[in-house]
Amino acid sequence: MNHKKERNEQILKHASDGLKMTDIADVMNLTYETVRCVIRRNRDKIQPSEFKEIEASEINGDVAIHVARMTDAEIYDFFKKDPEKYDLQRQRPTLNTKGNSHFQVIFKAKSVMQQIDFEELFKRLCNRPMPKSWVGVEKHKIGDKLAVLAAVDFHMPKLAWASETGDNYDMKIARKSVDYVFQQSYEYMKENDIKKAIVPIGQDLLHFDSNKPFTSAGTLQDTDVRWKKMIDTVCETMIDNISRLSEVANITLVWSRGNHDETLSYAIFKVLEAYFNNYDRVTPILNHKPRQYYQFGVNMICFTHSDKEGKRLPMMLSTEEPMMFAATTDRHVIAGHFHTYKVEEIHGIMIHHCSSISGTDYWHAESGYVGNKKAMQLLVFDKKNGIDVVKHIAVPKNYYK
Repeated sequence: MNHKKERNEQILKHASDGLKMTDIADVMNLTYETVRCVIRRNRDKIQPSEFKEIEASEINGDVAIHVARMTDAEIYDFFKKDPEKYDLQRQRPTLNTKGNSHFQVIFKAKSVMQQIDFEELFKRLCNRPMPKSWVGVEKHKIGDKLAVLAAVDFHMPKLAWASETGDNYDMKIARKSVDYVFQQSYEYMKENDIKKAIVPIGQDLLHFDSNKPFTSAGTLQDTDVRWKKMIDTVCETMIDNISRLSEVANITLVWSRGNHDETLSYAIFKVLEAYFNNYDRVTPILNHKPRQYYQFGVNMICFTHSDKEGKRLPMMLSTEEPMMFAATTDRHVIAGHFHTYKVEEIHGIMIHHCSSISGTDYWHAESGYVGNKKAMQLLVFDKKNGIDVVKHIAVPKNYYK
């Protein structure tokens, strides 16, 4: 008799903790019908358990805490978490290793997009004095050449220490390197009278994607600056270099996602879109799809980070843009992610895996991904004859010492 009473009390305790009847039956080695009957006869005795903290741990900046059932308001209040800054994710009760039931609550920091003071950022950037060259400026007359700056994998502001990895890299070196490759592109385009260029924004332009140094997927990164400074510096760097490049050519900006900065690269693109809103020589083209396409004469140009598609990539061109595919004879993919320059030709589709100017951090050094050239490719397309030149702009080695 006592055994049956203890069994029933244990069933009711699990039910009070919110455990499902099927789970109670499994853990207590009872039939579902037995559990159901006990609960039905004793519904008035089932009360939510008092709060008891069982475990707390820090996982990728998100606080995961196993607690008994509480209301959302009680949980926010007890742990002193601001509902404006944290999302509360609740999961159904589970069993721990001791067979006791508990409820999992996860406080997850809200998206950094909700925390950035974009109004202040726009005010600071957009109130900068308009360059004199913008006043009454007209578009350049476009010729038969198009330059594509393969601005991929800049990883501002990755941190690398030469004593540990062979390279130094931080925000100052990153900005100096970006300025260098854009300056070299400017001089080449001016010398060769190229009046149109495309600059992809994204493709791991930024090294992390949150108010903490984690990528879009939550991988911890080495960095030397706070996220606010990263956003400010990247915006200023791109505005300065795009403005200068526009002195010799009309510039088209396209957003291209990366695996490090999918959220913040989009935000950077929107800042640039607003800043160049009244400037005819810079045209931002926003497409929310993961791959971006552009046609220039006989050339079909696709921008992608290439971390997702694998062997499916060549087929994506004709599937996603069949009309453009049919109207062109030269098809090219500008891809990043692998930090190395390699060209694959698959049934006439040229896939350009482009270089990175970023230094080697500890993870890459430890994994053996070392020795790649620090460079950016400048690809020149002819409107009638297809790809014409691939210029490798190597960053001086002493930048990384």
